[in-house]
Parts: sequence; structure tokens; C-alpha cells
Amino acid sequence: MSTKQKRILLLDDDRESMSDLQLHLQEEKGWKVELTAEQKILERLGRENFDLLIVDLMIRPKSAGENKQEIQNIHFDNVKWDRTGAEFVRRFRRGMYSKKGGTPSEAPIIVLSAVADSAADEEWGEIIGKEHSIEKPFRLSDMVNLISRLLQE
Repeated sequence: MSTKQKRILLLDDDRESMSDLQLHLQEEKGWKVELTAEQKILERLGRENFDLLIVDLMIRPKSAGENKQEIQNIHFDNVKWDRTGAEFVRRFRRGMYSKKGGTPSEAPIIVLSAVADSAADEEWGEIIGKEHSIEKPFRLSDMVNLISRLLQE
């Protein structure tokens, strides 16, 4: 096992529902977990290295931050908010946010879906079929086991 602390990006606009996962992964596993969907994370991916990304498929253009302030989330022109995560994964895999020293486009991704029939949707099915996926709500133990396997811990 590596002595380097693993970094995880939890790309989700719902701080309230995902903060328990963030806290558990940090306290129980010792991983550094950043929970954000802010637009500026796209630039940061080019200079910061995350070992794993957990990406919600549906990201609203705006949400409340830690201090309840309104923040601008990732948004792509001509892409509905309920497709933002899928578009992010598509662009990330194409290397649009990768630079030397940043997060490589081959980094493992876990896709989160809150829509039961999303696999039947052709566009989402394409993304889910190529990535690891977990449907919300998920069992914490299932998520931790998948992350551990992908981080090879």
C-alpha cells in the first residue's frame, strides 16, 4: 500500500447528501476528499492530481456552498443540467482537463446516478457502460469497497 495520501474528487452539487460520504472517507480511510461541483474545478484538474473521481450525472448550474453562499457549478453550453456529469466525463476522458502534473484522463471514475432507468437512456448508458457506476442511494460499504478496489488498497 502506498504511503501517499489518496486524493478523491467528489464532483456533486448536493453538499448536504454527500458530506457524510466525504467525512467517512476522510475519517475512516484517511483519504483526502474534496466535495465540489464549482466551475473552477475544471481548471484545477489540469494542475492538481486526484487519484479517483466520483461524478454525479446531474449537476445543477448553481448550488449552496459550505457557508450557504451561492456558487456557480460546472455548466456546459447547450447541455441540460441533468446531463452535466455525463458531458464532464466525456470531456475528461478526451483529455480536455489533463496537463502534466494534473489529473490524468485515465484516472478511475465512479459515476453516480439517481435515476433508476438511466442505463436505458442511450446517452447515459454510453457513459455508465464505460465507467464504474453506483446508483443513489447507495450502501456506504459498497462505495467504500469499490473505491478501495479502484485505488488498489
